[in-house]
Amino acid sequence: MPEGGGACRLYRGVAGPVIGFFFPDDLIGLAEEGSYVNSAEAVTAITAYRLPMPALENLLRRDTTLEWHILVKMCHELREAQRHAVILKQQGALARLALFLQMLDRSREARDGGAGEVSLPMTRSDIADYLGLSLATVSRSFRTFADRHLISFRDRRHLLIADHAGLASLIAQPRLE
Repeated sequence: MPEGGGACRLYRGVAGPVIGFFFPDDLIGLAEEGSYVNSAEAVTAITAYRLPMPALENLLRRDTTLEWHILVKMCHELREAQRHAVILKQQGALARLALFLQMLDRSREARDGGAGEVSLPMTRSDIADYLGLSLATVSRSFRTFADRHLISFRDRRHLLIADHAGLASLIAQPRLE
């Protein structure tokens, strides 16, 4: 579980494509039949805690509130996997990036509440890998969003969504890029 402002990227296997990102309070490392099928790598400084399964089972038996929170986190992870599948089905790069930014904004809002900057702790290459796009396409798409005043950058790692409706309209449109 990354704490503070930390983030991790999740790979399928050892060096496969980026299939997800983890942020503070997310669960990392759920096993399938006792084996981990994904690898996680920190993209920023994080604090993570390892909890062996027997210890987790004992905690869950004693604390139904913790059991509920684990269930909620697992549902969150399932929703994120579904969102990733929806992103990858989008035909255009602008729509994929718009959905990705919306996902990060919702995640930030759930943690912080209210409006604020979206943090991009991952590299542009990580984003491209996650979206199934080239690095050049992701860079061009970010420039397009900025040129259209949909987003503004404080620096390479922080942006503000200036026009939520405009960003959403790119997702609803047929491919125009």
